Amino acid sequence: MLQNITDLLAAMREYENRCRQSKVFTLLTKSTILSLKQQKLSTIKEKINVIDTNLVLVGWTGNILAHSKNGNTMIMNNYSVTNVFKKINGKWRLIHSLESSLPTEMEKSKKLIFLISIFLHSSS
Repeated sequence: MLQNITDLLAAMREYENRCRQSKVFTLLTKSTILSLKQQKLSTIKEKINVIDTNLVLVGWTGNILAHSKNGNTMIMNNYSVTNVFKKINGKWRLIHSLESSLPTEMEKSKKLIFLISIFLHSSS
């Protein structure tokens, strides 16, 4: 059983690495990644459910706090990731993945809010 878990974790890392190397992933996330100053993740719950010797559900729920370089903060509470892995021809393969969260909250920087209020006040 331990070898199966080790193989599964290796498959999860391989999948994450392939995603990071994907051109589509890079294009979709490049502007977001470049705009980030810092990102903090806190785990609420992690769970691995072994359905049988060839099928496993892996779940993670947590909060993400992302600070951008322009001073904005993005808050994603109860962000959840669910992956389904199946052993095919002796190797663990990701066959389904889902990510979701509550609506993202944005906190604008105080400096930006101050500049907008000055602009609105001066144009009236």
